[in-house]
Amino acid sequence: MKDDAFELYWQSHRRELLSKNQEYREIEESYKMRTGFDWLLWAVPLVCGILAFKLVDGANEILNWLISAAVVIVTFLLCVWTKATLSGHRSLSEVEEDVKKQAYEEFKHRLNRS
Repeated sequence: MKDDAFELYWQSHRRELLSKNQEYREIEESYKMRTGFDWLLWAVPLVCGILAFKLVDGANEILNWLISAAVVIVTFLLCVWTKATLSGHRSLSEVEEDVKKQAYEEFKHRLNRS
């Protein structure tokens, strides 16, 4: 019963609880486009996609577009992974799990007091 009540509480107050956590806010802010390196996250994959389109010599135009799209997606994922690795922050899901555990402990404590 407690767990169900907590899950309802978490669903309705999740955003508010997360916004109070300093680490969560810092990580969320780090995802915004503020520096030249952030803009490279968009430029590098596009350039790689254009180069892939020019370099792949196929008879099928649709296949060329699909290969270029795959190159853009993979390059973008690599750029985002690199930025996340270099920033040194934990992932948002890890921080959210910690906040949820803290909220659960506070929730249990409040239930036990009443």
